[in-house]
Amino acid sequence: MLVHNLDMEERVLSGLLSHNEWIEAGSDYLCRELFFEPRHQTVYEAIRQLYDNGKPADIVTLSLHFFQQPKDGVDTAFVSTFVHYINEDTLMYYLRCLYELKERRRYKEVAELAFDICSKLSAPFDEQQQRITQLVHDIGMVPGSRVCDMMEANSQLNRIIMDHANGVTPMGILTGFDGLDRLGGVQRGDLVVIAAESSQGKTSLACDLCVSAARGGHPCIFYSVEMSMVQIAARMAAPCVDISPRVMLLERFDQALFKRFDSRIGQMLDLPIYFDDGIRSTIERIMAGIRHVVRCQQVECVFIDYLQVLQHNDEEVAARRRTEEQFFGGVARQLKNIAKELNICVVLLSQLSRDRSNPAPTLSRLRGSGQIAEAADVVLTIYRPERYGRNYSGDYALVDPRGTALISIAKGRNIGTGEFICGFNADLTHFYPLDRPALLEEDARMATRRNREW
Repeated sequence: MLVHNLDMEERVLSGLLSHNEWIEAGSDYLCRELFFEPRHQTVYEAIRQLYDNGKPADIVTLSLHFFQQPKDGVDTAFVSTFVHYINEDTLMYYLRCLYELKERRRYKEVAELAFDICSKLSAPFDEQQQRITQLVHDIGMVPGSRVCDMMEANSQLNRIIMDHANGVTPMGILTGFDGLDRLGGVQRGDLVVIAAESSQGKTSLACDLCVSAARGGHPCIFYSVEMSMVQIAARMAAPCVDISPRVMLLERFDQALFKRFDSRIGQMLDLPIYFDDGIRSTIERIMAGIRHVVRCQQVECVFIDYLQVLQHNDEEVAARRRTEEQFFGGVARQLKNIAKELNICVVLLSQLSRDRSNPAPTLSRLRGSGQIAEAADVVLTIYRPERYGRNYSGDYALVDPRGTALISIAKGRNIGTGEFICGFNADLTHFYPLDRPALLEEDARMATRRNREW
């Protein structure tokens, strides 16, 4: 009985050679043992070696590789056979089929070993029993899973408690805002959602958090479907060089601006911030890109701008007939899963539905899906009443809304909820911490009078 499919193996390798980014997309299945044919195993290992070294893995580079280092019967003639066309959906289907065949081969190995134990009484029983037990245990393990017992979990918890007792408080990735950092900042393994209505500054806040994390030594990558790498970089640099992003991108510098830019931009150049400026509007491509940069650049924090413009593969959407709510909820869960799996922080920007009567943000207005809030560990909302010609209400009724914003921790799975006022420089598109927000002039006089009377 055949427990392999060489045609599928050949087409999978052809697909990986034509689209290297699919290596990350199929990382849950890809391994040497996935391929039954030894020469296919050798070819896969060579593709992986080229890819991991940051080199293109295609027919030309692979042929050169085996021309210089022939191995296991693989030569340039054999490499030239991997020219089949395959799309990403078909590749993933073939990977799942090959994974199933790999598991069937392991069952076959267990059956043969069990037969040997029964028929060859002279064989060392203990060794064979231990081997067959391990084989049975390994079969069916979900790719990427890691099972541990209560003892190991409690051991890790005990280390955290002892660190606290010794005055070592493990912090998350600091944001530069005390209202959030005193709760531990944002944590690796978490999905953080920044939500606001349009033009409230979601991208600007994400840029500020990204720069703060990078200055703390945490490598970051920024994905933006709508804005280019240069536009995002201008927003990040604006507070440092004290020049509006609009001026940097659209206007001619005079000598004074050149001097200011040259003297200050050096502070930004060495920050571990990366951009993926390719066309990556689908969640599948972004997920594959995340796996790649985490492995190659040791990225710890991922920013995605923004949820409502992401897409799934069109064929998949048509086949499953997903509603908008199901799609957005599914994307949020995928990003939460990859944050936990890779031990990184994923910051996802999301729009809020408009409410003209009361523009103050709420979790129920997350556009398209309440499932987003369910998947998220932390939800931050931005409210700038100045945009609506309004004042703050409640505890912040006396605060002058001009040049300020209210950041609310609407959900904090491990840190709790809260809110704080910060400054916002519209010209530089920059949020910054405020120790003492300015008060409304009239209300400030009334508050002072009341205090004196008291």
